[in-house]
Amino acid sequence: MTVESWAQKIVQDELRESVVVHDDNSQPSMYDLRIGPVESPAIAIECTGAVDKVRTETWNVGPGRGPLTLALRGDWTVILKPGAKIKGLAQRLEAILQGCEREGVLSAVHVDWRLKLSNPKLFSTLDSKGVTFISCFRVAGKLLTMLERCGGSSPTWTAT
Repeated sequence: MTVESWAQKIVQDELRESVVVHDDNSQPSMYDLRIGPVESPAIAIECTGAVDKVRTETWNVGPGRGPLTLALRGDWTVILKPGAKIKGLAQRLEAILQGCEREGVLSAVHVDWRLKLSNPKLFSTLDSKGVTFISCFRVAGKLLTMLERCGGSSPTWTAT
């Protein structure tokens, strides 16, 4: 499904109006969708999108591939910074999280100034891997990686 067809469906559903794909690539600078006749549309819509390339790449090679099964006693959530180096990360995290399990460091560990003061070695290790948060949420042995939150992503549309 293209951004335009997705926007077309949303606008049609919301306005309960027929929305037509206007841009047929026959001319440059055509708006994407319209409501009304070609000669004088009531509404012309240009669909645009903004994508954070670093977040998208990090997601696609890491968290987007699903949970990992590692030699851990617990199921863990690990939140990564955009741009974290994913290659080999699972093996490095496995050893780090096994150490956390042995030491009883299990719940809601934010990789921030508090951890830097209380456990500088763990802070340095996690921070250098691009990790911002770890937490063991259940004893079972899977690793779920995620990306830090931001405003969110969605295609946008503009009515003119």
